[in-house]
Amino acid sequence: MTSTRKRPLESGLPAAVLLTALLTISSVGLAASGPPGGQALWETYKQRFLQRDGRVIDTFQKDFSHSEAQAYGLMLAFKFGDREAFRTIARWSRENLQRRGGDHLFCWAWGRRPDGAWRILNYNNASDADILMAWSLLRAGRAWGDQQMQNRAREIIRDIRTLLFAHSGGKKVLLPGYWGFAAAENHIEYNPSYFIPAAFADFAHTGDAPSFWHRAIADGLALQRGCRFGRFGLMPDWVMLKKGKPSLSPKRPGKYGFDAVRTWLWALQPDGNQQGRKKRSGQPRHEGLERFLLFCKPQKWVPAEVRLKDDFLSPHDAPAGFYMIYARAMATRGNTDLAGQLKKRAFEKLVGEKANYYSFSLFLLALY
Repeated sequence: MTSTRKRPLESGLPAAVLLTALLTISSVGLAASGPPGGQALWETYKQRFLQRDGRVIDTFQKDFSHSEAQAYGLMLAFKFGDREAFRTIARWSRENLQRRGGDHLFCWAWGRRPDGAWRILNYNNASDADILMAWSLLRAGRAWGDQQMQNRAREIIRDIRTLLFAHSGGKKVLLPGYWGFAAAENHIEYNPSYFIPAAFADFAHTGDAPSFWHRAIADGLALQRGCRFGRFGLMPDWVMLKKGKPSLSPKRPGKYGFDAVRTWLWALQPDGNQQGRKKRSGQPRHEGLERFLLFCKPQKWVPAEVRLKDDFLSPHDAPAGFYMIYARAMATRGNTDLAGQLKKRAFEKLVGEKANYYSFSLFLLALY
């Protein structure tokens, strides 16, 4: 349930200082464990977007918070080994968003109501956030020997399995939320970027219906193979499923952009079961992405969005987080020259994005 962000905010490190730090990190690289350079960026992220009580603030949307932001905060705190921040974010999320009653899913929107009170704005969930919350708790609980975290993860995983899947054309389909996306079995709004196969692979090893999760992975990959449109075979932010067959959603702009970019990020995420990862096939192919990026290279810009019905490229340049995802994808593909150019551009763009929580989150999640 993401959206574009527009409002600036002056905060964080001075631009010259941050640029120097970023270019230094670019030249030496960054491991997933979070060495000193990465830690500095994580500290900047916390200074800009994380309150002391564990609330992650979306500064472009009236300083409100949502389950997506809390989930990204958990993922980043785990990536950079910040146990204090992880536990603080997890506690705020549990106390303020896990309040639907009857399940362990998270209300997706929290902010200031018309009466001035700060509380839940929307009790529906966002399935990608629930998945990332559970996955973060599961991985952190295992890594840090915290059984309570693992137990809380299993409660969320069970509710994801029992409440957030439908069927279309004989395939298990992850619903974007509990309510409002399935008018009928053969008429389902689907968001490809909510499908996170590495998380499902880890869920299968918790003892929670492993056959279900393996089938969900296979069916999700099959759906993604069908969700390719336009000249470059990019996935839309949203599609409509009828009898398991995807088409551009008539309810939403048929574009590739701020949601679908995450499909490349999730395809690059490792799970805790290397054998299971080797067996996964049908991940988003990087050939089309590489052609897309090489096509845009002469213009020295990568469009933030692509209208898939006619391949119209947005004149707006993609934010830093997009560039970092693309850099990591190209590095994985072996195109190191293109990866280096994209990574350098990501660092340069981040300096001017003082208030873009979403781009900074993607940047750090993809940072390598």
